[in-house]
Amino acid sequence: MIALALIPGYMVVEVAAGVLSGSLALLADAGHMLTDAGGIVMVAAGLVVNLAAIWILRGSTGHSLNVEGTFRHVLADLMGSIGAVISGLLTLGFGRPIADPILSVLIGTLILLSS
Repeated sequence: MIALALIPGYMVVEVAAGVLSGSLALLADAGHMLTDAGGIVMVAAGLVVNLAAIWILRGSTGHSLNVEGTFRHVLADLMGSIGAVISGLLTLGFGRPIADPILSVLIGTLILLSS
C-alpha cells in the first residue's frame, strides 16, 4: 500500500517536472510509473477478489459437485495471486528477479494440475 501511494505520487512530480523542463525522458518515466502502479493494483485486487470468492463458496462445497469444482479452481487462482505477491516482494525487496520466472512456472504447473 505504501508503494501504491509513493509511485503515483512521484509520478505526478515527474509529470510536472517533465512539462516544466520539456523533458521527454521524465514524461516517459512517469508513464512507466503509471504502469507500475497499475500492476500493483492488479495483484492487490486479484488477491482480494480470490479471497472473497473463497469466502463465498466455502460453505456450499459439500452440496454441489459444480460448486466444489469452482471452489478448487478459485483456490488455485488464490495460490497464483499469492505467488504473484511473493514474486513481487522478492523482486522489489531483495532484487531477486529470478523469483518471477520460477513462481510463474509453479503457477503454470498449479493451473495445469487443477485443470
